[in-house]
Amino acid sequence: MSAHIVPWVNFEEFETVYNYLFADRKTDKETVQKGIDRVQAWISRSGVPFSVEITSTLIQVVINDDRHDCNLTHKELRLMYAMALTRFVNGLVDAAQTGKFAKSIHHLARDINLPAFFVDLRHASTHDNLPNLTLLREGALQAIDWLHERYWLLNLKQNDTSKPISTINTVKSKLNEYKEHRLEYLNSDENNNKAYGGYMDAIEHIIKISNHAVVREEIIPMLLSGLLPVSKKRQTVSDNLRMAGDLTALWSPLLQGLDIGFPDFGKELIIQLLDKLTSASEPQNKDLPEVSPGYTQTMEDATNNTDYLWIITYWLKHLIHQSYDRGQKRTCMRIDINDILDPCLRNFNVYTYYILQTLKDVDPDIKEIVDHLDSYIFYSFSPTSDTPKENVNPKSEAECANEITTLNERLYETKAIVDPKVTMTAAAEEGDHVWTLSCDWNPCPIGTLPGGVIPCLDISALQSTVEYQ
Repeated sequence: MSAHIVPWVNFEEFETVYNYLFADRKTDKETVQKGIDRVQAWISRSGVPFSVEITSTLIQVVINDDRHDCNLTHKELRLMYAMALTRFVNGLVDAAQTGKFAKSIHHLARDINLPAFFVDLRHASTHDNLPNLTLLREGALQAIDWLHERYWLLNLKQNDTSKPISTINTVKSKLNEYKEHRLEYLNSDENNNKAYGGYMDAIEHIIKISNHAVVREEIIPMLLSGLLPVSKKRQTVSDNLRMAGDLTALWSPLLQGLDIGFPDFGKELIIQLLDKLTSASEPQNKDLPEVSPGYTQTMEDATNNTDYLWIITYWLKHLIHQSYDRGQKRTCMRIDINDILDPCLRNFNVYTYYILQTLKDVDPDIKEIVDHLDSYIFYSFSPTSDTPKENVNPKSEAECANEITTLNERLYETKAIVDPKVTMTAAAEEGDHVWTLSCDWNPCPIGTLPGGVIPCLDISALQSTVEYQ
């Protein structure tokens, strides 16, 4: 995570302003106003995060509305709320507009888990009839609550970076507890409430004692080292990259809990999964891994093994399919397909090739890109065996011949534009009646008379003195 300049002196000042802003607005308006004034001072220093500024703005609007001496008319109050809510939505979705192609506001709002209610309220405020005051008041209060949960609480927790070694050890212990209770639950014939409560308590404890840095630097690497099955029961031998059901059943509840507790978890997980694949060297055997009976793999050498990289590929395919299946409960809610597509295109190898094939199967726009690449990369990156290749359609000789003919026709048309004689010569060879150049014609500037004489087109002095009515 890159460092950036903030207007507060230290974390204590940030925490103090938080306590001011979210004091009781009914009984302690002076304290709330003190927080608003401090944010205004921060704005004069520049570098204020948008979420801080818009929180102050929304609370100021609510306080002005609650004052008994408020002289604003009903229409003025509606305009004040509508402007604040419009800025609230625009500021959040503009920051999420990072792809190569512009996305709709509804799409961006879904990516950052912003309820569609706010987007609809913004649309009505800017394009339709101005919403009624009751709806606008409720929208402002919900926006403040959303910011409190999604920005303030997360940053208060994130700034608490003093996590001792004992905390890391506790996280490791709770991860082991989670795995034991989850396996016990899955192996039970009936619902095991004790095992269920055990792994759910472990998830809650992990979220409670962790922060963003611990998740990024400790928990995700631990999870990556545990994604490779270590017994023959959980070895994957599917020829079409299907994910083993017991792996998803084992880890999905934990991933879902971390995704809820830490909004950036899904994106960071994708980054680290792809980093494993894009930095990997090409396997000697490019066929999908086939595991012999009785095969076991220790965790120490798992990350250097080809089977481990294929397991990473399986996980990515699983997450991609979930992101496109609206009827399925997703493990990570905030996955942006562009975060997967771009690294795969920039770092091409046999693993990212299969990820691109997965994206091609679920996204028509990406299918066009991958189909165009297939004919050029097939023989370089496909398996070397004589078995049929899946999801790859190399062009036949007839198709290649037709493409060459088309390219030659385009080349001829281009030459004809540059030199018209090419067209006339070709037509004459075919026996068509065409215009021919005169043997006595010599090129000369447009507008000159025969022989290159430039006519005098000046108006005579007599005509220039005539006044036109």
